Amino acid sequence: MKKILGAVLGLAFMLAPTMVFAAHNLTIEAIPSVSSVEAGDEFYVDFRVTENEDGFNSLTAYVDFDETKVEAVSYEDDDTSDYIKYTSAYGDVKYLFTNNFINGRVDFVPKKGDADYLGAADGVKNAGKLGRIKLSGFLDKNVDGYLQNYTETGRICQLKFKALASGTAEFGFEPVSIKHMNMGKSESNDVSVVTGSVEISGGSNETTTESVTETTTTGVTSQTTTVRTSTGGGGGGGGSRSSSDTTTTTTESTEVTTRESGSEITTDLTDADTDSNVSDTQRFSDVLSDFWGASYINDLAAKGVISGYSDGTFKPNAPVKRCDFIIMLMNGLEFDAEATDNFSDCEEGAYYYTAVAKAKALGIASGNGDGTFSPASEITRQDMMILARKALELKSGETLESDETVLDVFADKDEISPYAVDSLAAMVKAGVVSGKGDGIAPLATTTRAECAAIISRIM
Repeated sequence: MKKILGAVLGLAFMLAPTMVFAAHNLTIEAIPSVSSVEAGDEFYVDFRVTENEDGFNSLTAYVDFDETKVEAVSYEDDDTSDYIKYTSAYGDVKYLFTNNFINGRVDFVPKKGDADYLGAADGVKNAGKLGRIKLSGFLDKNVDGYLQNYTETGRICQLKFKALASGTAEFGFEPVSIKHMNMGKSESNDVSVVTGSVEISGGSNETTTESVTETTTTGVTSQTTTVRTSTGGGGGGGGSRSSSDTTTTTTESTEVTTRESGSEITTDLTDADTDSNVSDTQRFSDVLSDFWGASYINDLAAKGVISGYSDGTFKPNAPVKRCDFIIMLMNGLEFDAEATDNFSDCEEGAYYYTAVAKAKALGIASGNGDGTFSPASEITRQDMMILARKALELKSGETLESDETVLDVFADKDEISPYAVDSLAAMVKAGVVSGKGDGIAPLATTTRAECAAIISRIM
């Protein structure tokens, strides 16, 4: 689809500066802030609803651009006066897309097999460098029990781009699903799209350099690495903020299997708690500045919530154990409680014992229903979100509102376990979780980078 769109856009710009796809009852335009730039310059592109005859309630679409000419840097929030916003059923003003949601999509790193990226996904580069960013939003305004439609015009979002190479940079908007609510029934909208472009002068195409870097990285990370160090914080997950949780000196070795760039990596890891020897802008050797989760990881590392391994790595794509997520969560939100008892499978003296006991006492961790917690099991994304929701509500003193319809935009919503639906809906509605690819991946194992992102956001 993206390749076809690119071909159509290319033909359009040989004929005229913009092209309108069949006019219907909703028009969305890509409007660059400039007509021409030099390679290396940054500029903005607005994506706006300019005609809105019948209104809409939910939107799922892709921002498409030529990744050989530009890269998306971030979402900008310089002026919110004309952003799409509405007053919800609860009286608060909300935006169709929040800045953390869109930045999360810009930073999202698709893996091979993500059909939306048509083979370009490599598990290394983020969506901002791959030429496609997914947007998915839902308006929850409710009147007399019926969801309402947004019937005005306004800015969907503004993205900052950096010019990379000379030529014409084309910007498109590909609707996947735009729904109109009619007395409780969802109906699809017809959409017109107006594309835009920017002429870039100077510079050269940089994809060759990136390709060489990727090949080198894949060659290194596909090797089996063995690291043996003394333990300090549960798999490098916890920092030193809670001394009672990190004073153990027992070395615990864990066999971890993960997949990165399509290669399986098996690493025999031990728990480590050490400061990285790399610079502040790149605290860990395997978390580059353009990695989607770099800001979250570096932020938590600076605050002592998480730590890396003795070899200077963080292993962002490694899976996380349930006990290690609890340690990160308790450290990040600085919870404390009297630990009176624990789950039957949490042995006293284990590095995670106190953290899990305190989480149980606070009601954050409720276990499996049979008195166990399965501390060494890898935590799924849905269980991670349940624990994070409880922690966020406890810290804020407020209950997160939940609306299961916000999950309709995810292709794999039916994979969510019944006990997790309410929590996932609440976290999506609150803007803490934005999904993964075209789904929310509820049963996938949570990675260290994903844990850092969630904890940083709720902090």
